[in-house]
Amino acid sequence: MKRSLFLLLVIPLVLFSQTLRFAPLPMLKSELTIRQYENALHYLHEKTGIEFEMVYFANYDKLLEGIENGQVDIAHLGPLPYAKLLMRTEGTKPIVQFLNARGESRYTCSYFTLKRYQDIFKKQSLEPVALTQPLSTCGFLSVASILQKHGRKLEKMHYRYSGTHSQAVLDVVLGDAKTGGVKTSVYYGYEHLGLQELGRTHEFPGFLWVASANVSDRKVDSIRRALLSLDPLHNEQDARVVQEWGSNIKHGAIKAEKKNYEIIAKMLEDITIPELAR
Repeated sequence: MKRSLFLLLVIPLVLFSQTLRFAPLPMLKSELTIRQYENALHYLHEKTGIEFEMVYFANYDKLLEGIENGQVDIAHLGPLPYAKLLMRTEGTKPIVQFLNARGESRYTCSYFTLKRYQDIFKKQSLEPVALTQPLSTCGFLSVASILQKHGRKLEKMHYRYSGTHSQAVLDVVLGDAKTGGVKTSVYYGYEHLGLQELGRTHEFPGFLWVASANVSDRKVDSIRRALLSLDPLHNEQDARVVQEWGSNIKHGAIKAEKKNYEIIAKMLEDITIPELAR
């Protein structure tokens, strides 16, 4: 009897002994990246007993491959990369979807130009178009959907990938592009530079953490509970816990649901992103 009791007590510890490899949003390994996530992972270790290590990918393509081939256990993904992942592999498990600083779980994308070009847009296409990345939700996918409403096809236009939302804005401001697509929140941050919004998407679900099929349901549930227990926008103690976390994960979270990302998969049925079709 004592032997059986001992085994029952040890098994849960074994379940939580494996180190999980966590991939942040695609970026270069840096002190800033480490600081943004390491305190969150330390908190999760204290709450769940799970060990974490960070692995880095410079772009979404490599990150999705890492999830598929077992190099990544948990990843921070945007909605479009997650929709693509669902199309490529089965068994991945959404953990939580993060809120923004206003407590919102959804966001929109804006297509914009400089104010002096807004009247020209009514008569002709404005090119080049500055996009973020092929797997950015506010990149080719969103801009193409907005242009469709104006009877224009982005794939037949001259466009370029700027890499980041901020750089896409700067490319337009500096004259390297005539129009661009970014998150609406980023657009508002730079609107004072003379930007003019030409169109906006419907709402998309926010960024999320996703576990690979290899991570047990028990670990996923444990991580989810630990993150959902925090309410930093309304609880001062929780706000202190997350004060050193990255700005994209420090405002609280809600449970992530696969069904909320079906809207993006639906868009992909009508819009082909050339760089992802090769």
